[in-house]
Amino acid sequence: MSTSSKWGLTTGALLIGLQLINAYVLSDETQIESAGYAIIGACLFMGVSDIRRKNGGFIRFGSAFRKGFAIVFIAGLISMVFTAIRLKWLQPELLEKMYADGQAALESGKDAGTDETSQAMVEALGNPWTYAAMDFFLTIALGLVFSLLVALFVQRSEKKNEVLDADT
Repeated sequence: MSTSSKWGLTTGALLIGLQLINAYVLSDETQIESAGYAIIGACLFMGVSDIRRKNGGFIRFGSAFRKGFAIVFIAGLISMVFTAIRLKWLQPELLEKMYADGQAALESGKDAGTDETSQAMVEALGNPWTYAAMDFFLTIALGLVFSLLVALFVQRSEKKNEVLDADT
């Protein structure tokens, strides 16, 4: 198993644990979102640093970015699948509540003029894969930014052998 896969699975597992804590322990999602960002950033940094260490202490920016993105992509896929499972079978009442909230928002905005797009968006709220896809794309977007930052800090190019001329 590649190091990127290992760290992607680790990050995904931690994000699942965070969702479970949110579902069964906490009631305020704002706190949990901040912890999710911290988990992604920390795992990304540790994962790319681990890859650099295994590469003799060197990694180029492009390679660090690609490896970091691979970690986030794997974690995002895992989180997406779990989000769909959570909303479909573990907490279907949460999906129903979000759908009802969307319907209520649509009803309250009828005076301002609603269109078919708004109705279609609310209808999509009844599908757990809609939220799972949003979770995936949010993770990927955040991961792109974090991958760029981590690559900037972790990159270390090999030093070229300098030949000193003894005559000068």
